[in-house]
Amino acid sequence: MDILIISDSHGRVDNVREVAERCKNAKEILFLGDGLRDIDAAWLDGAICVRGNCDLFDAQDTPDERILRFGEYTVMITHGNAYSVKSGFERAAATAAERGADMLAFGHTHTPLDILLPAGSEIGGVVLQKPLRLFNPGALRDGRFGVLTLRGGVPLTSFGEI
Repeated sequence: MDILIISDSHGRVDNVREVAERCKNAKEILFLGDGLRDIDAAWLDGAICVRGNCDLFDAQDTPDERILRFGEYTVMITHGNAYSVKSGFERAAATAAERGADMLAFGHTHTPLDILLPAGSEIGGVVLQKPLRLFNPGALRDGRFGVLTLRGGVPLTSFGEI
């Protein structure tokens, strides 16, 4: 199963449409905020979204974060502004770990990131009981996106550019 992960389109509806077309075989699309109007304008009705700091007045019914399960794999998605991820991802990672996530996917920084923290690591005062992947696809405004591939229980992450 391929899951397209996008964030921070900031008015670039053309980029949303292009990446959706390029990754049309993705079973899910996760949008990590800052461009909810772009998702609507691109007619991506099935996208699972959270709102970002630039979406606050556009989507008051869209949550700031979600916990999603894809088979046995659990992903926490958030924009990241509520956790001040521009100053460090420790608080967001600790929350994801406390909620049992295998992956924290966030945006806000506009910088791609893919780090796997091993079980036993301490982050934000929490000792990880299992590995935790931290993933930021970068800003779709700049043409960057990410893909999570789940095959046979093995998660693989990758980046792409349009």
